[in-house]
Amino acid sequence: MRALALSVASALPGLLATSAMAQAVSLPTDVPGPPFQGLRWAVSAPAGTRWTLACRFAPVTYRASQYDLHSWTNGTTLTGQGPDQGRLPGPDGRCVLALTEGPGPIGLGLARKGKTTVSAGTNDPATPARAAVFQ
Repeated sequence: MRALALSVASALPGLLATSAMAQAVSLPTDVPGPPFQGLRWAVSAPAGTRWTLACRFAPVTYRASQYDLHSWTNGTTLTGQGPDQGRLPGPDGRCVLALTEGPGPIGLGLARKGKTTVSAGTNDPATPARAAVFQ
């Protein structure tokens, strides 16, 4: 039993050093700083109208938590009600906005740092609004 305790005690510093080195690694797809600070999106919809927004973008890795340093994503799907806005992790992407319930019309806008703005809208649940911004 004592030999096992000595073995674990001698392995612990090496394990901690390996963990510290793993945290210092930077991937070429890493998002610097907080995630989701790139392309802006906005949904315009009457109160009570439900919608689904599905966006795709270039693959990125971001720090999801102190334990998950390289979480990978290339898309996101959001559901909401009424107007809403947010950001994607990178400077480009494409989004599809679908009316799921309630009175329309609904609109989608994408903007990149005041340079490019694209918008689309729909009033038909069978025809989603589509918008894309690429570099």
